[in-house]
Amino acid sequence: MRMSHHRFLVLAVVLALVSVPAEAQSDEDGALVPVSIGPVPQIDEANWTLLIDGLVEREVRLSYEEFVALGNATEEAELRCVTGPSASAVWTGVPLSTLLDLAGVREGAVKVAFHSADGFSTDLTVEEALADGVLLSYGMNGAPLPPGQGFPAQLVVPGHWGYKWAKWVVHIEVLDHDYKGYWENRGWADDARITGPTDWRYHAVLLVAAAVVGAFPLIDGGRVALGLKPRAARWHRWAGTAFAVLLLVVFAWWAATTLDFRGGLFFSWHGRIALLAAIMAAGTLMTGIALMRGKGRARRWHSALSTAAILITVAALFSGLILALPIFA
Repeated sequence: MRMSHHRFLVLAVVLALVSVPAEAQSDEDGALVPVSIGPVPQIDEANWTLLIDGLVEREVRLSYEEFVALGNATEEAELRCVTGPSASAVWTGVPLSTLLDLAGVREGAVKVAFHSADGFSTDLTVEEALADGVLLSYGMNGAPLPPGQGFPAQLVVPGHWGYKWAKWVVHIEVLDHDYKGYWENRGWADDARITGPTDWRYHAVLLVAAAVVGAFPLIDGGRVALGLKPRAARWHRWAGTAFAVLLLVVFAWWAATTLDFRGGLFFSWHGRIALLAAIMAAGTLMTGIALMRGKGRARRWHSALSTAAILITVAALFSGLILALPIFA
């Protein structure tokens, strides 16, 4: 049975709306927890200890009081999750270099692994661990860490994606060999530094540009559908082509970066909506070429596909905006 362009448009929008999140978890307060892998641990500071061992001169075990007494360095840094959410805070804690100096890192050490109370783990190179600004925090914005944010100890690694910011840390292990943490062992990049190619804000700007460019041929096509004269057929073609090409380029860039950085694709509903928009954009290009070759039967499909492409692009923008909302006040 042939599908009309109206039914196709409805199906496209429905597919976008039913694409559900695949990743974000929530704690009991409904706040997003970017790096937890289970329920938020409820830790009593009186029973919590921090163990530092491995390739060190001396094993160190600290109570919460002893840990807090080691220092109160502060660092203003932004925690950014690879799925989008981000927020800045002033973190208070002990420089990681102070903790490692206390244990005495031995020659030959290459990695520092961090183990959390919920079973999560991550890693840094020794150089990254000793860098300025890297803290094991016990406070945020002048108050103790909330349980959902990693109380009693969260790693703070400025300039790195959130999965390196281990929460509820209970064990620091210095190693003489390579180590892959929970997400790193599942294909995510071990080097989690935030760089231009991995920064979602760049492709977000280009996606906005694509939506703005795509608005012109959509409006002009609407005039034609209403029986009005198009403003400029040439500009319609150029703007429509620019919209589709830009959208496809942005999606390809995002997909390639995500595949390289995270070892897979479509972890979230935002990515699935973007895929749908890219498919509609490709269809818009093909039907537009058909129209330029005089195949008038492609007009309705072109109208349906281009309308779906711009609407789903806007949906992708809004879903990205939702994902980018701060993860804590």
